[in-house]
This record gives sequence, structure tokens and C-alpha cells, in this order.
Amino acid sequence: MYKNEVAQSVHNQLKPLEKECYLYCKTIYVNHPD
Repeated sequence: MYKNEVAQSVHNQLKPLEKECYLYCKTIYVNHPD
């Protein structure tokens, strides 16, 4: 249970970061397509 709570907490913290990184990488890709 504790492990699961920690995993959930980490997941919740990473989710918005993941989204921002995705948008950031997408912006870079759009601005500088290789």
C-alpha cells in the first residue's frame, strides 16, 4: 500500500512535467524541423 501511494505520488508529480516537456519538445521540433 505504501509503495503504491509513493508510486502514485511520483506519477502525479511527473504527469504535468511530462506534458510540459512534450509541448516544449514539440515546439522545438516545429520551429526547427530536421
